[in-house]
Amino acid sequence: MVSEEQRQQKEHGKMKNGLHKRLLLNLEKWFLIEESNLNQKSKARWIKLGIPTQSIYLHLMGSAAPTLPTVDISIMRRGLTLTLEQQTTLTRTKLTTREVIQTENVAF
Repeated sequence: MVSEEQRQQKEHGKMKNGLHKRLLLNLEKWFLIEESNLNQKSKARWIKLGIPTQSIYLHLMGSAAPTLPTVDISIMRRGLTLTLEQQTTLTRTKLTTREVIQTENVAF
């Protein structure tokens, strides 16, 4: 049998949960109001500066790309490679035999 004290604690817990839920909903409402207010202020600034709001969105979004860059798996499997700039620098520089041997001993 449930004692009076346990019943009151259970009711208190329900009330506490209900209050918590209402507070969270109220907080969310005020966050949305604040966000809307900030958006309106920024749009007002853009208009004041003579910048159409549509151009801001287009600038932020950019243009759609027909393809997306991806990683070339065959290059990744080869491991570390030199950039074109590094390759060019090496072909212009004369290396001694000793320098070549030293680079062979370097672990990547």
